Amino acid sequence: MPHRKISDRLQAAVGLSAADRNLLSAVPKTIRSFADREVMVRGGDRAAFCTLLVDGFAIRQKIVAGKNQILAVYVPGDIPDLHALQFPIMDHELVSAGPTTAAVISLANLRVMLQRSYALTNAFWRDTLIDASIYREWVANVGARDASARVAHFLCELATRLEIWGWWITTRFASPSRKPTLLMLAACRSCTSIAPYSS
Repeated sequence: MPHRKISDRLQAAVGLSAADRNLLSAVPKTIRSFADREVMVRGGDRAAFCTLLVDGFAIRQKIVAGKNQILAVYVPGDIPDLHALQFPIMDHELVSAGPTTAAVISLANLRVMLQRSYALTNAFWRDTLIDASIYREWVANVGARDASARVAHFLCELATRLEIWGWWITTRFASPSRKPTLLMLAACRSCTSIAPYSS
């Protein structure tokens, strides 16, 4: 079930009580499927929901003067737009990288849930700090390493993140349907700008 993705992730990071896990389970969610390169959240929009990745990958990107800069890659269990709780105007796009399934949760319902649990509020805050830390490393990687090192770092980062949340790298990387996506992401990871990656 979708809530298990984030529940297991937060449980591994900070530990959650049964009551907290029940709150996560009870919050209303809408399952959406996205085709490859479909815009999931459009830049400039005012967000009314957050997106929990259930299966597949997503990227955060900005397009400037017709060129695309990938800012982050997200894996199952991630909530790429959690910051919308405080900053609802999107200054970037969220785009699927390959066929992707997500659970959409309204910001209103998410706020109600967090008001009922200090532990969940703390866990979600910690999650945004982890995302910020990964982003800092991403910037350093693009700016300070050569192309081969950037690709190697990206693959190691992705493998580590997938394994932490139980998405074993041997099965995720070996899947024929995932190989084109991973090759594309690795190639993009070694570049500073490419053609726009969108539908």
